[in-house]
This record gives sequence, structure tokens and C-alpha cells, in this order.
Amino acid sequence: MIGARNISLLCLFSIFLLSCGNSKNINPDNYVLFDDNGGLRNCPVPDPIYKTGKIKCFIESSGSMAGFFQANKITGFKSDVWSVLNEFYGKIDSVRLFRDASEPVEKMALADFRRDMNTGNFRFAGSTQIPQMLKDVVLSLGKNDVGMFISDMKYSPMGSQADVLLTQYGTDVKNVIKNTPYAFSIIGLTSSYITGRGKTVENSPYYIILIGNDLPVNKMKQRIMQSIRKENLLGEISFYRTEFPTPMYTLLANKGIVNGITYESNNKLYYTIGDINKESDVTFYLAADLTKLPYYLFSDNKLLMQQLEVKADGARATIEELTDSASFDFGNGSREAANKVHATHFIKIKVSDILDGSTQVSVSVKRKEAGWVSAVCGAKYEAEYDKTISFEQLISGLKGAYSADKQSKYYYNSPFIVLITEGKR
Repeated sequence: MIGARNISLLCLFSIFLLSCGNSKNINPDNYVLFDDNGGLRNCPVPDPIYKTGKIKCFIESSGSMAGFFQANKITGFKSDVWSVLNEFYGKIDSVRLFRDASEPVEKMALADFRRDMNTGNFRFAGSTQIPQMLKDVVLSLGKNDVGMFISDMKYSPMGSQADVLLTQYGTDVKNVIKNTPYAFSIIGLTSSYITGRGKTVENSPYYIILIGNDLPVNKMKQRIMQSIRKENLLGEISFYRTEFPTPMYTLLANKGIVNGITYESNNKLYYTIGDINKESDVTFYLAADLTKLPYYLFSDNKLLMQQLEVKADGARATIEELTDSASFDFGNGSREAANKVHATHFIKIKVSDILDGSTQVSVSVKRKEAGWVSAVCGAKYEAEYDKTISFEQLISGLKGAYSADKQSKYYYNSPFIVLITEGKR
């Protein structure tokens, strides 16, 4: 990993075409984000080293969950849940079972949980009291811990106040979460579900909830989504306390680029293209680490391409192509630079009509709602096994807790910035 001191030194370097002649100010239009030498003033830095504490694992075993645990029956739930627990085996000390608000949480070893899950040897009881369960997860967390809660999230209060409590569900969730420092991530999955009458229902949704500090929740979410079978994955939706900073990025030389970008020594990171001919188009690749994007964007280049926005001051810019690390055609020096920024994606950008001889190009990623959420909403009854009753109220409460209506329209707190100029050293 590159240290902060080295990062500051790397920022002083730029990409240039091979050229001769006297040096001059290569930022003549005084773009304030760059210095006179074309160096980016505030370079992105690596993520801080974050020591993750324990993973506090909670699993709901109220009545509506029984169909996922049927004795000695194969379900996607059993397979994927054990895959996730095994992924974090060294961090999970035990599994805590939620049954009913009137009963204490039962704590059991992972091996015992696996045995009882496979044999269906649980006592299922009571209704799902989601707000209280979320509160118990939050209260269990110590410094740097992450809470993991596995549930069908079917809030089903009982008794004479049930209807009123349902209308208050979103507010109750908001009140549990809003004053915490934590992120909240929901991973949606599906599994076969066996009803009380023995009927098998395919693709019944359930969820893995992660609660904790922003960075460890994001990293844990990525690991979980890579450890489960993709055919059982609905998607994810996450809420964070702060906007993520712009990830590390660099410009790359690539075979076939018309400008023939040439590196200086030592494979530095680059943010500026100099000594251009303003009569010609400028084409380049921007390599970036996009792992903090929602998985439905990160894993779908076609969808991600639609969310990319590029602007150029006094010029015309277009995004020509988006590729990932598996398909990128590396040119001289590119692989080393891409590795330094842990690049996952490569954005090909074309800039034309640079009228004043220099331009600042910015690339942003626009937010997009997770499409899968609406598909599981709208249930009127708990027995609608392909949906989740009250899920819309849960999402509404979370949006209120995180003031989602005030969020930027973009995912990062600032765009990727590139300087293109006639100037040369």
C-alpha cells in the first residue's frame, strides 16, 4: 500500500507527450485544483487501515422464518447463510437467535447453529419485532464491531395495536438508527421456502443486514456478495454516514491511443496530459478503484456506463468505453500504475474542440436507486412469499434516518479531475 508521504510526492508528476523546448507554466488558465506544474493539489489517498473488531451475528427464528429451516430439506438459505458465516468464521464468536420480544436472546456456538439449521431443530415462536431487534443489534456493538442480522424482515406485530404499530414502523426504525454513528447495509437474497402445508415456494426473499462504521461495513458487504451464489442474489442498498471520498485514480497509456501518451520514469500516478495540439482530439483512459459503488453498479458495466457523467470546461467530452480489469488491454507502464490505485474499471474518454488550449475534465458517478427494492414491496399479507410485508416502511425509515433526500446526486464527494493543456515543461 502506498503511504501518505509517497502519495503527496506522486501528485507532483503528470503525463506528457515526448517533446522538446523550454519549460513553461503548463496551467496557464490557473485551474485552482492544479498547481503550475500540472500537479493535483489534493490527491486521493488510500483507505486508512481499519482494524475490524468482532462480528456480532444475529439470526431471526420467529415463526415466519420456519420455511427456510425445514428439517433436512435443501434450501438456498441454508447454503448461502453457512457460506457467509464460514467466510467470517474467525470473527464470529457465536450466533444469537431472536425469537420474540418477550424472550431473551439465545446464544449458541457456530457448530451448534449449523447442526440445528440443517436439521430444523429450532423452536420457532412469536412475531417479528424488527425495531426491537435492530435496537438490540446496535446496543451489542463495541468499538469497530459490525452487527450482522439475518432475517426475512417481515414486521408483523400482533394484538389490538398491530395496525397502528404498522403505520409507525418507519418512524420506529428511524428512531433506532438516526442517532447512531453507523452505516446500514441491506443485502437481498432469495431461497426456496417450504410452507406450513409442505408446499415449496421458489425465490422467497430474505436479507442480511450489516450495521457498523462506514468502511468495514462496505468491505464486509463486498465480501459477502462475492461469497454467495449470484442466482440467489437480489442486490443491495446501503446508507452511510458520510459520502465516500474520491477513490485513487490515474491516467494510463494504452495501445492504440492516438495521442501516444508516454510515461516519465518510475511509473508515477498521473492527472495531467500536456503538450497537446488543440486542433486534435485527446483520448485517454482513466483507471479507478470503484469497489465502494453499490454492487449492482460495480458488477454491471452497461448499467454503470449509463451513470457516468463527464464534463469539460470550454470543450466537448464523451465517454467512449468502460471496461474492467479482466478485459483491459494494458500498454507500456499501465499495469503498474493500475495496480497502484487498485483499479477495477477503466474509462475511455475523448475530448474535442479544446478552444482555449486547455481544459479541466471531470468525471462523476450519478446515484441510482436499487431496482430490486420495489420488486419486494407491496405485500398486503405475510403469506405473500415472493414479497416482504412492510419493507417499504423499513426503507422509508432508513431514508429518514440518513437524510437521504439531502444527499448529493453523485456517489463521491468530488469528481475525478484531469487537466489537458498545450503547456509543457
